[in-house]
Amino acid sequence: MSFDHTLFRAPGPGPMSSWPDAPMEPLGTLAEMQARLAALFPEVRWTPFRDTWFGMLRPPPDDGVEVQMTPDAEGLVRMLTVRRATREEVVQLCKALALVAVDPGFELIRP
Repeated sequence: MSFDHTLFRAPGPGPMSSWPDAPMEPLGTLAEMQARLAALFPEVRWTPFRDTWFGMLRPPPDDGVEVQMTPDAEGLVRMLTVRRATREEVVQLCKALALVAVDPGFELIRP
């Protein structure tokens, strides 16, 4: 089954309940994150909508996994939303980007 996941840098070790209450650490600029994802998925297609960018990670007929990024006021991306991805795909993305993920049930995925 596929769900939305939020990918970000963990602010500390251990469970989320032990983390400090602080803003998410930046992952990079929009251009840097698009380049990192393009290195993993060369055929990614980006579509802007207002201040948000959507990327389809695979071309047809296999597309379906979508990434959403919205830069903050400083132009930095602090998290990715990944849609329609299997848990294994999320784990692979986390490993490749050195991030953690939270699923809709707030389960932490730390590969």
